[in-house]
Amino acid sequence: MNEAVKKNGITFGLVIGGISVVLLTLMYAIDLKLFVNMWIGILTFFVNLAIGIYAIAKVKKAQGGYASFKEAFTTYFIVMLIGAGIYSIYTFFIFNVIDPDIKPVVTEHVVETTAKMMQGMGAKTADITKTLNEIRKADSFSIVALAKSYIWGLIMHIIIALIVAAVMKKQDPFGGMKPESPENIGGE
Repeated sequence: MNEAVKKNGITFGLVIGGISVVLLTLMYAIDLKLFVNMWIGILTFFVNLAIGIYAIAKVKKAQGGYASFKEAFTTYFIVMLIGAGIYSIYTFFIFNVIDPDIKPVVTEHVVETTAKMMQGMGAKTADITKTLNEIRKADSFSIVALAKSYIWGLIMHIIIALIVAAVMKKQDPFGGMKPESPENIGGE
């Protein structure tokens, strides 16, 4: 792995991680309902996407405007691997170490939001009841649940990374080597 990929992947992964810590802390301090706010989730997704794309752009700039598919993909993936890892660890600490009493409160907000969404989509009452009971039974903030969420998130980011890398790749026609100048060809 080249230095530009590693440096930018780690740097911008830490940026996303830092933003996540600040955002989670603000949500915790301001209003626990923010943990189930769809718009915050959408905004966070696009901010993360933009940061991942920016990290690839920085790699390309460091390499004279070029980045292979592998370099672009790897950069984006490292950014999300680190950023999502920090998010998951901090989420675990908020809900299991700092203030475990908020688990049932946030779970109830999830239940309310899910019920409204399912009713809006015309789901049957029996299906809604079954889903809500499953949500109440599950510990969505356990280490196992957060690890599963992290892995599924990484799978989603792999798909996004494949698309972004395909769009942003630009192969160096000289393979990283400078072409010889005309005066160097054939001379001693």
